[in-house]
Amino acid sequence: MISDNKNDAKIALLIDADNVAVKYMDTIMDELSKYGDIIIRRVYGNWMNNSLKGWLENTNKYALNLIMQESNTSGKNATDICLVIDAMKLLYEGKADMFCIASSDGDFTKLAKEIREHDIDVIGMGEDKTPQSFTNACMKFVILNQIFDEDEKLQNDNNNEENMVKDNTDSYSITASSGNASLKTNITKKSTIEKAVIKIINDNSSKNKITGLGEVGSRLSRLYPEFDIRNYGFKNLTDFVGSMDKVQVNSLGKTSIVKLKSDDKIGLEKMIIDKIKSNNGKMNLGLLKKKIYDDFHDVENEIKKLGFSKFSTYIKSLSGVKLVDNNNAVELVK
Repeated sequence: MISDNKNDAKIALLIDADNVAVKYMDTIMDELSKYGDIIIRRVYGNWMNNSLKGWLENTNKYALNLIMQESNTSGKNATDICLVIDAMKLLYEGKADMFCIASSDGDFTKLAKEIREHDIDVIGMGEDKTPQSFTNACMKFVILNQIFDEDEKLQNDNNNEENMVKDNTDSYSITASSGNASLKTNITKKSTIEKAVIKIINDNSSKNKITGLGEVGSRLSRLYPEFDIRNYGFKNLTDFVGSMDKVQVNSLGKTSIVKLKSDDKIGLEKMIIDKIKSNNGKMNLGLLKKKIYDDFHDVENEIKKLGFSKFSTYIKSLSGVKLVDNNNAVELVK
């Protein structure tokens, strides 16, 4: 499985020039730099075609090996066939332990499946028009035009800000990109992502487990290969998950946990704080639990619904109180 911490892979980058524009090369290189060294850099196309001129002009810049493939037969995609043959050679020769197939063509679905059956990671890269079959066949799929557009917008915003500062403008406003991305049709809807997060929380709750933010990110990447917070206009997972209607992110020590937002009309947190206030701002944890359970008989289910397995763990997540005396008492935060 691909990990963001993995940075020592030997990567084979195979680009279908007919279906990927050269303007995406910086994005491709930046993304692959997270995983390791691109030891093989091949781009396939018929270089007699004027529409591919940009690739010829950038060969040296990106240290690309251009593979010439003429279309000898009408109606047949010779470039695809050549790329597939080379990929299979590299696979069986064991020259790479990770492949990146850059194309928006669904014809590479079978190739991605074949490589992954050999326990080799495959990263796909293409535009949002890429068929879902190819997207799902990859371990991870990067929507190039979405990231490219967001980077362009961010750069323009920064340039506008710099120009405004130079002009000594007293007041100005800049539209933030976070959360405002115009989503493409082939990206999983945010509502679908939220349902998946809720299911993860409920599954863990049934096993008396807390749901960590890291687990949520890992499982979403497995469920949706094209999942990338930048596709939704966010810069970090915390803000993305925190923006959901029914989910919230809280700190528990050095860990970020994800839980359901409470629809409890009684106000469990307020009830706890009121109990402690009535006891001069400090109360034995066992006594507090007994008083809360006496007044709110469904508190155990409420706590589980919020993503916690124990009353003490729930108390730790609250910002208005803290555990003291070796976790045997609860005190209001002053």
